[in-house]
Amino acid sequence: MPITVKHTKVSTIPDTTDTSLVRPSDWNADHTLTGLGTMAEQNANAVAITGGTATLASLDIITSGTDAEIAPNTGITGWDYSGLSKSIASEESNPAGLFFSPDGLNMYVNGTTGDDVNQYTLSTAWDVSTATYVRVFSTAAQDSAPNDIFFKSDGLSMFIMGQTNDTVFQYTLSSAFDISTASYASKSFSVSAQEATPTGLWFKPDGTLMYIIGNTADTVFQYNLGTAWDVSTASYASISFSVASQESVPVQVNLSADGLTMWILGATGDDISQYALGTAWNVSTATFVNNLYVGFQDTTPNGLFIDSTADNRVYMVGNTNDTVYQYNTATNSISAVTDVFNTTSNARVQGNLAVQSNATIDGTLNVQGVINTNSTATFLGISTTSNSTLVSATTSSSLNLSTGATVSGSTKTMNIGTAGLSGSTTAISIGSAVSGATSTTTLSGLVIESISAAVSAAGTTQGTATGLVSNINNVTVVTAAAAGVRLPTAVAGMRILIRNSDSADTLSIYPATGGTINALSVNAAFTLAAGSTTELMATTSTQWYTF
Repeated sequence: MPITVKHTKVSTIPDTTDTSLVRPSDWNADHTLTGLGTMAEQNANAVAITGGTATLASLDIITSGTDAEIAPNTGITGWDYSGLSKSIASEESNPAGLFFSPDGLNMYVNGTTGDDVNQYTLSTAWDVSTATYVRVFSTAAQDSAPNDIFFKSDGLSMFIMGQTNDTVFQYTLSSAFDISTASYASKSFSVSAQEATPTGLWFKPDGTLMYIIGNTADTVFQYNLGTAWDVSTASYASISFSVASQESVPVQVNLSADGLTMWILGATGDDISQYALGTAWNVSTATFVNNLYVGFQDTTPNGLFIDSTADNRVYMVGNTNDTVYQYNTATNSISAVTDVFNTTSNARVQGNLAVQSNATIDGTLNVQGVINTNSTATFLGISTTSNSTLVSATTSSSLNLSTGATVSGSTKTMNIGTAGLSGSTTAISIGSAVSGATSTTTLSGLVIESISAAVSAAGTTQGTATGLVSNINNVTVVTAAAAGVRLPTAVAGMRILIRNSDSADTLSIYPATGGTINALSVNAAFTLAAGSTTELMATTSTQWYTF
């Protein structure tokens, strides 16, 4: 395959008559490089770039199946956390709504703890880390569960989404964006006919359209305003869009300045879902595009604000950490679109790794940080040297550790807390210990407790007695009258069954050091007659009772 090369600099010197030499006209002419071979022959030899940088607008790799493309990632999957944040915990412990003034110098957060709006000023526009709290305005007189906030572009009108009354309330400000000058305008609009648990609110920039979302219908509803920015003139436009396929607990809705993009913040997926609108500002024409996981910052995202007119103006507030987080939209990330991505060496991720589809790892996955999944995760083996939480959801959820044996005649064993070393204690807690909470543990089939079928009792003191290691203990040999066994360290709720199968000798049962059986003295032995059985229950870490 020949390649044509042309010099960028042209010579103006006239040619000589000697044609055996390279003349200026030869330099100026196009040159053809030959001997490069066919495209197939060139593709057979990889081109390596080492010790430098290659900037690619896009790179197409032709595979035996479909094309694989590596290109700059300008979509929502390329957004990432900027590292900028602002804690608002001192003002609100259950933040719900979030808004910024058009110049990026004011931030507003409302929530259901204070039932108010908190205002912050930013010393650097749009940099949330420079925010400082300045003032508060109560909206409790209108609603005790405010869930979102929105301002008219001139800052002279403010709107609150109230979840107690399922109503949007309107306020007037005498000084733009200064909530200390706000007063209730005695204007409102109920959305209860469409949504019983409204959580999010947005307006078209000209104030003629209003959008709400809630987690009862999981749907965005669209309204017309007869008079721009007058919520009392609103009416349902009979236009809506369900987001239930992506999110079962949607909490916020945002739209772009041109009305062609919609974003939904979800508390189930802990993500921002992006939609494209076929017709600007008509939510019924929305189609799902992709999403961004924000659970790395907060697992209970509740408020969202996106200014689409410039890069890096995406903000989320969550009520796990009561913090506003800022995200970059103009990143240096790339998007790889391919059926299979394989690496025969190491793949290193220094930041967060978000996998939106399936990730299969045939070898060992070492993670020094946190693994979060908002969908289904299947692990064939997990090994950890620190604390691990498989399910952190605080609402209704299910954790399936494994299915039972599915082949007739086969046996499946699940080990929890096995292989402990001598002298160690393994505690396995099931259920809630919080007062007023109810925990139910259902064991289907036979329950098999640990058993020592042939224990030999030896020693006549607490220190020399045979230590018990099972729940059920059959003492078959008592080496001498009053020879003994020793109970394990007591844990409240522990039960130990002891059978003295020796037909002649009594058995001494000692507590662990510092323990007491019934009303006996500390460390004193309980006597079990020959051929008798007793069960002991620990009520504290030192007290045992027979029954």
